[in-house]
Amino acid sequence: MFSLGQEMFVSVGGADNALEPVTVTGSDGRAFVLRFVDDEPTSESVLEGQSVMLFFNGPEGFMQQPAKIVEPLEQGRAFSTETTGDAVSGESRQFFRVSAVLADYQASVGDEKTCKIVDISSMGLAATSTEELSIGDCVPVSFALGEKVYSGECIVQSVRETRAGWRCGLLCVNGKASGNLDDGLHKLTMDAQRTQLKRLSGAA
Repeated sequence: MFSLGQEMFVSVGGADNALEPVTVTGSDGRAFVLRFVDDEPTSESVLEGQSVMLFFNGPEGFMQQPAKIVEPLEQGRAFSTETTGDAVSGESRQFFRVSAVLADYQASVGDEKTCKIVDISSMGLAATSTEELSIGDCVPVSFALGEKVYSGECIVQSVRETRAGWRCGLLCVNGKASGNLDDGLHKLTMDAQRTQLKRLSGAA
């Protein structure tokens, strides 16, 4: 997965969403150890079970991958971690995205129940929120389509302030934590495409 001595960046959340340089110093097969290049203790921001985002150079360019902290080490100067999802482009979701700005899709994101969905892909979505989320956080996400509700967990991939609030890019977590969100994103993407085609043809 990652090699000893490999350098990368990690976002552990926080108000400034800073990317901190780290080095891979150990691995036991599934988990691996990352040590901050800055030698100052950071135990206040490194907590067991916390979701983080890894950024690194991969075969397809600059990549990012969600992970979680298994155990803080060396008084917060290092930590063991496990990845929780697949690596994707660090520049964008790099999957076909459908704009939903003109549609009326809403999602519950974290504690906020009525966030407007502004774009969708099979891997995640972007929504506006009045609450500033932190990159790397894992948040519950749900939305209704027809009579069915789809819900699961997403990693906050990007945060940008806009006139409508905070635009948050959300990447669906793989595995059991994704719930039925994977299926919902696919159906929502198809529904948005149909709506766009109707609008373009003058039927909507």
